[in-house]
Amino acid sequence: PNNIPVAQLTADMLMDEIWTDSQIVTKQYQKLLNHHNCNAQVITIPPSLNLTDLPIQYNSSLRSSVPLLKDRFIFYYIGDITDIKDAFYEVYTAYITEFTQEDPVALVVGIERSLPSEQIQNMLKQCRTSLALTSPEQQYPLVHIITPNHQTLSTEERLTIHIDADCMVGPHYTMIAHSKILEGALYHNTPIVNSNSAIQESLGNENVWSIDSYEETCMVQPNAFVY
Repeated sequence: PNNIPVAQLTADMLMDEIWTDSQIVTKQYQKLLNHHNCNAQVITIPPSLNLTDLPIQYNSSLRSSVPLLKDRFIFYYIGDITDIKDAFYEVYTAYITEFTQEDPVALVVGIERSLPSEQIQNMLKQCRTSLALTSPEQQYPLVHIITPNHQTLSTEERLTIHIDADCMVGPHYTMIAHSKILEGALYHNTPIVNSNSAIQESLGNENVWSIDSYEETCMVQPNAFVY
């Protein structure tokens, strides 16, 4: 919160209450507002999830429709792979450097909004190139891309992944509790998340695999968000 843009801080100082789902953010941001003699109160609201449209199972099966996924441990990621805050490069980097093509694993990537196949493959190639990995794609651990049938990933497409996969990978450059990660936990897919995050606070250390994270000013976007 110390790196919050001036425009956002100015707007927030006009509020009576500011809600966040992270106790860490609440404490740090309240301290920042107090430093500027602001009377706004920062309040922690526990994250919630609408269970109305979340069935236990679907007729469609990810493993049966994709034979390559059979008998593999499936890590999965759901998000916008072009958004730096969704940390897809970090997920893909960790996966291809930790496993080999011989390991019985797969990374299923559910892309939230439709992208050309060529753009997706170029992004994967650029990531490998940045790591000085130049082998053909077939020599890396299996990655299976799921693109939306329409413009965005439907509820059924998303939940089919949750139901059939094993472990959700959801680190983010934000501290908010993403509903996709809450969904993954609901389907007993222990998520891998940032330490000191709203998700870790909400689900508890015993229900997540937490990875170390740290705050760093983002220089990629001109109006970077604070978290």
